[in-house]
Amino acid sequence: MKTTKPSEINKEAFDEISLSEQWYYKQQLPRIEILMEIFKSIENKEIVADIGCFTGIISQEYFKLGAKIVEGFDVSEKVLEKASKRLTKIYKWKAGEEACPVENERYDVIIASEIIEHVFDTDFFIEEMKRVLKPN
Repeated sequence: MKTTKPSEINKEAFDEISLSEQWYYKQQLPRIEILMEIFKSIENKEIVADIGCFTGIISQEYFKLGAKIVEGFDVSEKVLEKASKRLTKIYKWKAGEEACPVENERYDVIIASEIIEHVFDTDFFIEEMKRVLKPN
């Protein structure tokens, strides 16, 4: 019997997504509004990581609120292709299964909204977030 890793299940789901990203954005609007209010209150937010960035439709909002660099991470190459047109840089990453592909203490802010339920090894994931987040 073949064992499928969580990241492969998520990748397949997002690769086959048939809903438009505008529909997705509208469905997420209440959460987005809360997230943006929190983001506004953060002083140092020049370099941002968006873990599970999808197509970057929400990630691009961080630029409007003061971010200079926004880098997106996702498991699906299909969504990252679209995100690459909106974000500073994109990374294919199986969060919770492999090390985050950036150097230590890179980000001022990490957004990992709507991702934890897709992560198999949450302890490893949190350790990686701590590693790539700048002190303070």
